[in-house]
Amino acid sequence: MTTNNDGIDIAEAHHRAGRLDLAVPIYRRIVAADPSHAEAHKLLAIALFQAGGTAEAEIFARRALALKPTSLDAVNILAAILGRSGRYAEAASVLRPFGERLFKFPGMCLNLGLALRGNRDFAEAAIWLRRAIDADPKIAGAHENLGTVLADLGRKDEAAAAFRAALALNPDNANARHMLAALEGINPDAPPADYVRALFNDYAGRFERELTDDLGYRVPQHLRAMVDELGGAPNDAKRERRFTRALDLGCGTGLSGVAFRDCVDEMVGVDLAKAMIAEARAKKLYSALFAMEIGAYLASNDARRKPFHLVIAADVFIYVGKLDHVFAALAERMAPGGLFVFSIEDGGTEDFVLRDSGRYAHGSASITRLAGAHGFKIRARDEIAIRKATDGSVDGFAFVLERAA
Repeated sequence: MTTNNDGIDIAEAHHRAGRLDLAVPIYRRIVAADPSHAEAHKLLAIALFQAGGTAEAEIFARRALALKPTSLDAVNILAAILGRSGRYAEAASVLRPFGERLFKFPGMCLNLGLALRGNRDFAEAAIWLRRAIDADPKIAGAHENLGTVLADLGRKDEAAAAFRAALALNPDNANARHMLAALEGINPDAPPADYVRALFNDYAGRFERELTDDLGYRVPQHLRAMVDELGGAPNDAKRERRFTRALDLGCGTGLSGVAFRDCVDEMVGVDLAKAMIAEARAKKLYSALFAMEIGAYLASNDARRKPFHLVIAADVFIYVGKLDHVFAALAERMAPGGLFVFSIEDGGTEDFVLRDSGRYAHGSASITRLAGAHGFKIRARDEIAIRKATDGSVDGFAFVLERAA
């Protein structure tokens, strides 16, 4: 039975002030003392979700909804949790039964739009994101996500307008700024670091499932096969090649670490997103992991400590742009005869170009130029399908370069 002295007012005050470490224990005590307290279950679910505890947050959201099936707040937080977990179809199914009732609740319209976007139902996602904006035009995230789905639908002018609206509400929105540059044909040397960091911190928990299962991503395995095909020496395909020290640039959750770990004695991983680093650390494949920008790491004391015999950059340069500084730094950090293996999206005749997707593509000829300028020999080049796309696949190249002796 709920009482006036159960402490929920204190917990909510801590919660509103962002002191989740103080709010969560009080909410826990309340639900333990009174398992029928629907409001405390809901607030605990929200606090846990905000703190990153998605699995436990789902438990309490479902309990809150079971206690009060008419609670739109409980429905909304459950949908948000499911969406964050990449369970987009489930998130949509939680919200859909409320139909036109959602129109008055911009947060619920936004969550349904996000679920539909995640499920790649872009046209319907745009409808619900517009409904969120109709209900509250000041939700910057609704404008931003509307821009993303309109870009996916090829409606460039509308997408650009949506990103401009997002920037008008939040000029510091790095994603909107980057995507607007892409749509307007601007070709900066690199994306904003905040854009890449935020993108992959948000994506980390569902990255592998969506990339490998949904999009058929196999670039690390292809790069490994190319290295194995070369063998241990240029003219000896039967001798197994091993590497003393390897560097996984943009390591993400560690997919390349899995692909190469059995042929490496020491492997270092670098990624801008701390959440990605946490996922990679859980695999226990790396001797060291650094949450740093690539250039900053290559200038660091650790990168200078010993030369690298293998450097991997699988699907990384799509978030880099101009590559001259990377090649120049690796030329100094790699051992003679070391291998540099990486993939690029096909940029045709361009050195590098920022596409409407927000990703960079690079011309194969530019790689030949960079290799020659920085003392690398091209040992292998394969045309590959990097990942599935709405209209087929994203085509690119996989390279194996060797550092000159």
